[in-house]
Amino acid sequence: MYSRRERNGLTVLLALLLISILCRIYAGYFIEEKRSSFQINESELQALLLQLDKLEEEPKHYSSSNYLPNRKTPGSALKEFDPNSITAEEWIKLGFSPNQAASIIKYRTMIGGFETADQLKNCFVIDEERFNLLEPFINLSPALSKESYFNKEIKEQKKTAPVFPKPDLNFSTLEEITLIRGIGDHTAKLIIDYRQRIGGFSNLNQLYEIKGLDSTRIELLKKESVLTQKVFKRIDINSATYADLRNHPYIEQDLARLIVRFRELHGKYESVESLKKLALVDTVVYKRIFPYLKVQE
Repeated sequence: MYSRRERNGLTVLLALLLISILCRIYAGYFIEEKRSSFQINESELQALLLQLDKLEEEPKHYSSSNYLPNRKTPGSALKEFDPNSITAEEWIKLGFSPNQAASIIKYRTMIGGFETADQLKNCFVIDEERFNLLEPFINLSPALSKESYFNKEIKEQKKTAPVFPKPDLNFSTLEEITLIRGIGDHTAKLIIDYRQRIGGFSNLNQLYEIKGLDSTRIELLKKESVLTQKVFKRIDINSATYADLRNHPYIEQDLARLIVRFRELHGKYESVESLKKLALVDTVVYKRIFPYLKVQE
């Protein structure tokens, strides 16, 4: 038989053994779960590494400032070319971006063509590395004068430019007016707004009256547009009010008031020429307002 103390010690010992067994069981479970979790992470890591390997194998893309894929292309892949005659599309095929190709064409036109291969380095988009790559394939034709080269470029543009009928400024829409090379939406809107105010153009020199139009654009419009029907809106001086007359840019307030007052005192006008009787209507004024007035029969 065991004493009380021995029985208590045996009980504690059995409890410790039971705890030890349980710990081993649960510890094995957690370790196994962690191993499984680690294996999943490892497989994901392997997949990621494979993707990174693929990315390294793909060709790199260059920014617009480093656009020349031919930097790594063997020299044998390039062909002989003439910088004075190739088009923007052909510069792009040499590895330049569209913006860079446009800059080269613009510089070439400005200087009248390249006289020597070294002049290409003066174009800021062609750095030393690019020039060294292209130099063995440059075959320059004789450069033209600046004026001749510019005229050549203009002729080439005219060959490919579509031909449109000249717009009638009294009836054309904004879209039709902007078909004139060098005329944008803002200029076209100025023309249409003024056309509505005066009732139509009687001659193209009236374009000089439009605020915001410079002489260069006016001369271009005179050359590239027409007036088939000169005026499409006239004011009947026998029924028009003071406000109707005053709203026309050519009729000042004193003249508008006089036209109405004279009609009230002497009856209706027989013709537009009757206005010549008015003190404020001299030859210059009459010639200017005549196309925009009428007497309704």
